[in-house]
Amino acid sequence: MKSEIANRKMRYGGYNYLWKCTLIVPHRHLFIPIFPLYQLFHFGTILAKLFKRLLQRHNIEGNVKLNLQAQPTMQVASHKQHNRSKTNMIKTKLWISLILIASSITSIAQVKYSIKGNIKDLKDTTIYLANYYGNKLYYNDTTKVDSKGNFTFKGKPYNECGKYALVMPGPKYFDFIVADENIVIDADTTNRIENIKVKESENNKVFFNYINYINNKRKQREPIDVILADSTKTEEQKKAAMDQLNKLNDEVIAYQKNLVTTKPDLLVAKLIKASMEIEIPDAPAELTDDEKKKWSYYYFRSHYWDNYDLQDPRLVRDQSFHKLVERFITQTLPQIPDTMTTEAAKLI
Repeated sequence: MKSEIANRKMRYGGYNYLWKCTLIVPHRHLFIPIFPLYQLFHFGTILAKLFKRLLQRHNIEGNVKLNLQAQPTMQVASHKQHNRSKTNMIKTKLWISLILIASSITSIAQVKYSIKGNIKDLKDTTIYLANYYGNKLYYNDTTKVDSKGNFTFKGKPYNECGKYALVMPGPKYFDFIVADENIVIDADTTNRIENIKVKESENNKVFFNYINYINNKRKQREPIDVILADSTKTEEQKKAAMDQLNKLNDEVIAYQKNLVTTKPDLLVAKLIKASMEIEIPDAPAELTDDEKKKWSYYYFRSHYWDNYDLQDPRLVRDQSFHKLVERFITQTLPQIPDTMTTEAAKLI
């Protein structure tokens, strides 16, 4: 019975508990640069394409062979000197082009929105913005709270959006969604979710409504867990409690599906969808029991990432991504080097 209860725990109380985490932040004066591999790879690909196009534009092939037919021959300089001069000129153009493109990328990445709010009973102090990366939080930005409790952070470019935390003295903190929109949030020093008011930000209105809904369901679950954990209860009583638990679980799943379906473009919907379990259909009836188990396993493995948008860099800034990767590598895949290498290569 214990294993059955463990296997059928409500998703919002276990793996799918989207906002549950432990704050682990480095020292405030310690700078820890983090460069996601997908960003480095993407930027490297862009530079490689740019370099190739520039080389083609200047008729360079192989190991920098120059087309000198269109160039006048200087009487004093030798062909080698001319080649060297031409090569240096092209290198200079390449660097100038790269600098101009980098400047363009920087100007494009400038955000036009902000993160503002008010914290009741907090004034004349410092608060922090922290971002998730893996299963930890890292300091990201700092700002001052004025004498009236008002604060302002700069918004984040698209690739740096995701789930963040506002960290107050204590430390106390609460999670919220940073997307490409203005955010205005009011809170207080009690840090109670029900006291947080979202004045502007569609993502965060949906996010906090979702959290409040889940918290309400968790309260309904508490007496059920007590019955299931009580060894003095009869099997009939435990079965009735398990039926109630399954009903709550179905309600939560229905809520999640409706949210993901009706608001597919919101970042919060993508985060919730990424935390949802893959639904495995029934195996073909003609298979034996062992074959059905094998079929279900390979279906789950091949569809493991169906709910996760691997093209959206914002989803990396959420602790659920770390859990998904860890679970895939350590629990889903057989611990065989060749298989793990192949599947990891597919993922990358």
